[in-house]
Amino acid sequence: MKAIWYTKDHSFDYYILAGDIGGTNTNLAIVGKRNGGFNLVLECVFDSHTQISLSQPVRDILAHGGPELRPVKCCISAAGPVKHNYCQLTNQSWNIDGNALSREFGIPVLVINDFLGLSYGIPLLDTKNPDSITKLPNIRGGFGEKHGDTCCIVGAGTGLGVGCVTGTASSLFAIPTEGGHVDFAAFDAESEELVQFLKETYGGYPDAESLVSGQGLNNIFDFHLKNRIQNPDSLVQEIAAVPRKDRPPLISRGCNDSRQLRAIMELFVKCYGRVASNCSLSYLSTGGVYLAGGIAAKNEQLFIENNIFMNCFVQNMRPHFQKLLESIPVYIVRDYNTSLLGAANAADLLL
Repeated sequence: MKAIWYTKDHSFDYYILAGDIGGTNTNLAIVGKRNGGFNLVLECVFDSHTQISLSQPVRDILAHGGPELRPVKCCISAAGPVKHNYCQLTNQSWNIDGNALSREFGIPVLVINDFLGLSYGIPLLDTKNPDSITKLPNIRGGFGEKHGDTCCIVGAGTGLGVGCVTGTASSLFAIPTEGGHVDFAAFDAESEELVQFLKETYGGYPDAESLVSGQGLNNIFDFHLKNRIQNPDSLVQEIAAVPRKDRPPLISRGCNDSRQLRAIMELFVKCYGRVASNCSLSYLSTGGVYLAGGIAAKNEQLFIENNIFMNCFVQNMRPHFQKLLESIPVYIVRDYNTSLLGAANAADLLL
């Protein structure tokens, strides 16, 4: 267990236990609520692979925090489908039973999907704080401004999550979706070739996640290797030789040293722009589009340079909808604590 103290201030109104449980890490935090805001007090990080349930990690963080930080409620956001307050983790053999945890520890426990937890965290972000958010300039050099309460979250990581949240801070309503699995729409000659390549490779029409995710980077890499690259450079050859699951970070890290890898990353960013645009119109997210997940956060400059992302985001055959898209602010989420704070917010609003 790794323990991180954010503050020794114990003057909060009350405390909430928040969790963000993924395939690699189990993150638990005691969050203080005061004056309508949330602050991380203590975070404990566990290796998900070494756990057999969530009971011991919860026991450990409560012991570490002591009686002064005793939470009054708990929300666990977890990577997997949730039904009846129960989640079978997608990438682990153990599960999370909220009702059993509630009985064991004597506090109300809510279990939600991890992307729903992230959605509840988005309205807590300070869009003027560059440590939390990077604002993408629009194609005219300015920045879109929020003019509504509905926000769309598009998060490309291992997979692609899509969510929507609307309402004010005191009455938020987050909507889980499977928007990452809608059909991907080709938008130019290269993307049409890419879609055809995936249809031939996998025998079905590709969804958005097939292009905009870690596995999407793999698919674009394979497409370029077969259809675009005649003489692979040394970096491309090295990446082609490693297991697929290890390729995505190597592709993004190598794009500054390889024109071939940069072309792959640029096509990925273009696809991301089109998917985010479609989601934005689907939810009429005039409150902003938030790009979550590690890929955007670790490749900010590629999203900003030459307006690669925004040029694709605003594409629309109808001038009035292009004008609408130009007015919508687009942010890259940089604050990795958003999921934990979102879980605390969900507990406060729903329990």
